[in-house]
Amino acid sequence: MAREAHPDPSPAVGRLSAEFVLTFLKGLSGVSEEDFIDGVIRIAILDANVRHLMSDPDASRRYATFGLPVPDALRRPVSINAIAASLGLPFETVRRRIHDMSLRNLCIETRAGVLMTKDQLTGQDLQAFAARTHDELADLHRALLRFAPAFPLFEAELPDVAPLAEEPTRLTMRSTIGYVLRYLESSREVAGDLISAILFLAVAVANVEHVTRSPEASDRYAEPRTAVPDDQRKRVTVKGLSREIGLSFETTRRRMNALIEAGVCARDAAGIYVPAQVLLSPPVVKHRRANAASLQRLFTGLRRQGVSFD
Repeated sequence: MAREAHPDPSPAVGRLSAEFVLTFLKGLSGVSEEDFIDGVIRIAILDANVRHLMSDPDASRRYATFGLPVPDALRRPVSINAIAASLGLPFETVRRRIHDMSLRNLCIETRAGVLMTKDQLTGQDLQAFAARTHDELADLHRALLRFAPAFPLFEAELPDVAPLAEEPTRLTMRSTIGYVLRYLESSREVAGDLISAILFLAVAVANVEHVTRSPEASDRYAEPRTAVPDDQRKRVTVKGLSREIGLSFETTRRRMNALIEAGVCARDAAGIYVPAQVLLSPPVVKHRRANAASLQRLFTGLRRQGVSFD
């Protein structure tokens, strides 16, 4: 029998999810010294190339380990227009960046569309990132059980599936990429565009980092429709955000000013923060509920393919 995601999940679910997504994005931007926009475009290409395999448990399990990537013959090209639309980025921006990445052998452009080949998905840096992502996903699973015990991690009671013999870092990476892209898509409805959504995420995570993993503090603000009060939110600076995300100072300053003018963020003498009233607003509540359902989808899909973090 299917179980529904909590219609109004504990704020702990949102805090832990946001921390996980931001950590993933920062790690992604560090692979091969990319900036995070190139990194997000690359995972969108990869997701489109192999998404059809995620609905085939046997095929997904077959290519679960880092040492056995999906063969190029099974990858499906994706158009630049489709990538731009999925990320909410201008077509010309995506076209220019993909062309530059192809010159650096980070993807290939064909008449049928864009591909990331298996040879472009190897290397020690990427292997380390995949392993780290697997460990961070396991940590997210444990943290959700600790800080949001009422949250149902699975959509249904699942049958036992034989566990995979080796650590399935490619499988968990593919699943995580799908989850992160869904997270960014729903968060764009709050912040307006991809770059602003990531900056909003970085501010929100920094504001409550002292609460997220503190048992006492997290439990204090664990009830649905509650938020950490504004006077207890740690402020951040534009300089700090610029350094954290890897954006230029001027781009960060301009984007943050726009978020402040839109009322999504606020600034006082101590720095920038996301007001509690914003976190309780309908757009953020909608995003929080979408994220809860997406988390269930993530962990349910992995369990059905033999990945367990118990």
